[in-house]
Amino acid sequence: MTNEFIKVNSGNMVPLQNVKRIREVSEEDRKSLSELGEHVDAHKFRTRLEYKDGRRSFAAETLNDYLAQGVELVEIDQGAYVPTQNIISAKDLSPDDRQEIENRMGRPLRDEFCSQVETKAGTVLATIDAAKIMHRMAHPEFAA
Repeated sequence: MTNEFIKVNSGNMVPLQNVKRIREVSEEDRKSLSELGEHVDAHKFRTRLEYKDGRRSFAAETLNDYLAQGVELVEIDQGAYVPTQNIISAKDLSPDDRQEIENRMGRPLRDEFCSQVETKAGTVLATIDAAKIMHRMAHPEFAA
């Protein structure tokens, strides 16, 4: 069962095709949220969503909550996932690809990045090779 929308923070419905990546909230994220003031309870957030337009938001839902909604996910990096139905293609990074991306970003890439994934919401880098990503997409039982 797949879904066209994802429910975030117990009610906001977001078109799944606009979700670029979902990450588990890191300690760095929590620290950053805590600095926003006492009115923000950083510990209630479990995931961070990144959108097609570059925005990011935090959500109380866990990865299992999204799976229960019918949203299939493929892990592309430790703690980072892409909605399966958004994946268009994946390819391993060539040295030229790496150089082009580094020039665009203005900084070196982590050595662990070995592929890039084209999604309906944009391109994301992955630490898992392209063939494995596509295998996980085709076989959801191995995806997340």
